[in-house]
Amino acid sequence: MGADHQIAFFLRESAQPDPERRAAALKGLGRIGRAERARVLAGEADDPAPAVRAAAALGLGRLVVPEAGEEALPLLMGDVDPGVRRRASVAATRLGLGGPAVTRAFARLLSDPDHHVRINALDGLSALGVPGDVTTLAALLGDPDPAVWGRARTLLYRCGEDPAVRAEVMRTARRGTGAARARALERLPEGSPSGSSTHCSPGSTTRRPRYGSRPPGACSPWNDNRYRTSWPQPCAPRSIPRSPRDCCGYSEDWATTG
Repeated sequence: MGADHQIAFFLRESAQPDPERRAAALKGLGRIGRAERARVLAGEADDPAPAVRAAAALGLGRLVVPEAGEEALPLLMGDVDPGVRRRASVAATRLGLGGPAVTRAFARLLSDPDHHVRINALDGLSALGVPGDVTTLAALLGDPDPAVWGRARTLLYRCGEDPAVRAEVMRTARRGTGAARARALERLPEGSPSGSSTHCSPGSTTRRPRYGSRPPGACSPWNDNRYRTSWPQPCAPRSIPRSPRDCCGYSEDWATTG
């Protein structure tokens, strides 16, 4: 069966009453469909079956037609089903989508109960070069999953010249709890105030308490030139990943998972 016949078959299957058949058809369109079929996938974003919505997001990411996903994917990133949110967040990063709606969607996903989705949100915000919700981002320093808090720490480093990020990391170091406070304290510049201080004194020589070990030569986002950029664009966007594994690490084998 040629590609055109396969596409025609998938289009017929996408209109079937069985949601499993519709989902399989959308996955097929994502694999072998052409750019003009991206609109078909976007049109299935409101399907009542979560499997179909997830397949639509997966297909949009595979076809790599950004304009087709601009409206559908931010909505799917707020879906009630975690599988849909997972695939939509990966697809949005894969397509290089940006703008306020996408940034807000990623920021909301920072507090998602599914750790895969939190990872995808951090990858998406890192690709955009923005911190999203700084309060939630700093709180993720205390996430139990190293893949989450490690990404959160890296993004905080990259956005260290953002005054809101700086203030939130200082607040977490002073008033946070548990691992989040410990990791914030580890990365403050030498001479920064401890958790009991009420103001920052750049010239102070008082050393803060040690919470965990700090590797030799470890740098602070506040005084390392690698992280310095100009406000109001404090974070330098990284290049958009060109492969699924680049954009989501090990969190989602989205090219093969249903």
